[in-house]
Amino acid sequence: MKKKHLLSIAIMAEILLGNNKASAQGMAINTTGTSAEPSAILDVNSTTKGMLIPRMTTTERTIISAPAKGLLVCDTTIGAFYLNNGTASSPVWSEVGGMPAGTATGDMLYWDGGAWARVSAGSNGQVLTLISGIPTWVSLLFSNITASWAGHGTVSPTGITQIGNGGSQVYSITPDPGYSMYTYVDGIWVDPVTSYTFTSVSANHTISADFFWNLVIGDIFEGGRIAYILQPGDRDYDPTTTHGLIAAMSDQSTYVWWLNGTLIQTYQTNTAIGDGYMNTSIIDILQGSGTYAASICTHCTDGGYTDWFLPSKYELNKLYVNRYAIGGFNMTASYWSSSEVGASFAWAESFNYGTMGSSFKYAYLHVRAIRRF
Repeated sequence: MKKKHLLSIAIMAEILLGNNKASAQGMAINTTGTSAEPSAILDVNSTTKGMLIPRMTTTERTIISAPAKGLLVCDTTIGAFYLNNGTASSPVWSEVGGMPAGTATGDMLYWDGGAWARVSAGSNGQVLTLISGIPTWVSLLFSNITASWAGHGTVSPTGITQIGNGGSQVYSITPDPGYSMYTYVDGIWVDPVTSYTFTSVSANHTISADFFWNLVIGDIFEGGRIAYILQPGDRDYDPTTTHGLIAAMSDQSTYVWWLNGTLIQTYQTNTAIGDGYMNTSIIDILQGSGTYAASICTHCTDGGYTDWFLPSKYELNKLYVNRYAIGGFNMTASYWSSSEVGASFAWAESFNYGTMGSSFKYAYLHVRAIRRF
């Protein structure tokens, strides 16, 4: 046994002394006889060969027993050098030349000018900003509220509004006349409201509204009640926008002539839905100022509106058809239309029997004004 040890020592000395040079400062391994660099304990130099360090799989690396801090191995599974940056009892393997390992979910890395450095995860709601060149998590100083809508109406203020954290913001949700709405806050439906207030704002929010048409006959709307909704074939019918007729809430007169004291022919014999406004305008111009059916309607200001008129023959008939939903009619009376029959007669309709006929212009009949929407 003693002879074997002596042989090993002799072989090692031969290797070291053959092409190597040792000194008190360190050992040099090369083919030139150059001394080791003073700061190196081992100086390996070659232009034709490399140096192999221990090679092993990832599994083998991670089960090394008590690896010393600074231990270096070649991980053949990953194909990279790994260095233990931790301790023997708590090793932390890092890829040499790679990025440092994180310590928690959400960690991020940034380049500090010389190496990759770790940024710890922030808290929910914080944003990452640069402070003196260092990425730093901070709480938002403001939040954005985004307003949007679809259809006929508005949400105000519009677009994106910045609110200081802890602040409040009131939003108005306004449907166009005749429309209703669905309102959503952060994508969640809320009860129909015309106003919504965000309070103690500390995060981004959204508010949106969908507007839809929902008027029906008899609904109170723009100074009166819905009397008729235009149908395909009616003048001014638009499949994308609802139009129709509004009747005043009550009669404008219960005892009035069609004429203004003198029998004249106005030639306003048009009877269709959509003719009443023009009929009334021309009758009012030709017959002048006074108290008569057409003039009473043109001077009506119910609900703050000034575009009321005497219905044409078939507009009046729609009032009769929907009389119960509209309300306020005298069911035993007859009502004037703006459709003239001739110099002495005009069309009227009995709300007792639903019959239409020509009535002498001197007759005292009821008047109900209408307007368009």
